[in-house]
Amino acid sequence: MIDLLSQIGSFNLLFKHAKRVNQKIKKSAKKRNKKSHICYPIDRLANLQNLILTRKFKFLGFDGIAIPKKDPKKKRPLSVPEPRDRIVYAAINELVKPKLFGFLSKAPSYGVLKRRGTHKAFEEVKKYLQEENEFILKVDIHNFFNEIDKKKLALYLNDEIEDKSIDFLITGCIYFEYRTLPRDENDRKLFPLSDCGIAQGNSLSPLFADVYLKSFDIEMKRLGIKIVRYVDDFIVFSKTKRERYDNYRKINKYLKKLDLKIGQYNNKDEKCQAGCIKDKIEFLGIEIQPNGSFIIIPKRDHQFKLKIGGEIRKIKTNNIEDKVKLINGLINGWVGAYSMCDKKFLEAHYNKLNAIIEREVNIIQNKIASANRPILKKILRFNFTDKKYRSAKRTKGGSIRVKPGKGQAIFIKNVGPY
Repeated sequence: MIDLLSQIGSFNLLFKHAKRVNQKIKKSAKKRNKKSHICYPIDRLANLQNLILTRKFKFLGFDGIAIPKKDPKKKRPLSVPEPRDRIVYAAINELVKPKLFGFLSKAPSYGVLKRRGTHKAFEEVKKYLQEENEFILKVDIHNFFNEIDKKKLALYLNDEIEDKSIDFLITGCIYFEYRTLPRDENDRKLFPLSDCGIAQGNSLSPLFADVYLKSFDIEMKRLGIKIVRYVDDFIVFSKTKRERYDNYRKINKYLKKLDLKIGQYNNKDEKCQAGCIKDKIEFLGIEIQPNGSFIIIPKRDHQFKLKIGGEIRKIKTNNIEDKVKLINGLINGWVGAYSMCDKKFLEAHYNKLNAIIEREVNIIQNKIASANRPILKKILRFNFTDKKYRSAKRTKGGSIRVKPGKGQAIFIKNVGPY
């Protein structure tokens, strides 16, 4: 059997991820209107392969960037790896994840494995609500990524990964350095610079988070606590107020064993909210309604419409193709993320979005060279039908069929061929 190191050092695997990383870098640069960007030279892959296979590879470290959160007074630490390191992180992630599939697939966690994203999470939410668990506890683990104990994480990974040929790579992922950090002292404090903390910004962070919380997930299952977790955010369902409080105490007690903290009971400022289904609980960008249906959080819904309108206004004759692709990408991503929402809500949402698209296109089309105006018809428009589609695919006529949730059917169609 080929060991993990030989598989990670495979030229074909490195080439595949190098192409993906470079595509993402180019896409990000284009999105931000940056003329200069640094991709990884494909002709250096043989050298990278040799470094890995001879165990001489070392990660170069991160550039620490503090980016604003939705609350402008707060910032989020983002650890940006070099393109070379991103390739290796992605290769490790692809090969290590299947080795951990056994426990990951049984955990109440969503967001790491394919086909176990937000849609599956909300299927579980709906199941618990149908069982009349109307009392809800919504929790965010305080400063989670910065509080992960590196020694404990290393031990947990050592237990889970039997193949020890990549130990030096795993160690390099856990014990890392920063090449650059923000000048502002308060911004610097956001980054994990001690024996605790893992970097946010590479493909392995969510996987490491689930490994660290494995024992927590097992304990929740043993205690019979009904929980849906997405990395460090989770929601707990109870039938009574007393059960909800008891669940909080049990969760808090166990997380302390992992050196993790949650806020005081029912303290929204500390991201520990106790409520019930009548309170319209927000989770992962979705507002859970009193009747158990889901809608997009109104503020997020409004911001998306403004974003689409703003991107259309940026269209010019010399960038029309790229901008239309960007806008359609945003719309496709949005549709995929929120297709589990209530059908009537989505119909109203997309009708409003259609109106915004039509209005903005009418405003700018006279500024576009007449030969290029037909390209504006490629911007996706929306039509609803009662037909339920089996799978998501692009048809010859330029339509997109999206697999709906139960009782939902969405048909998305662009005016011209895409």
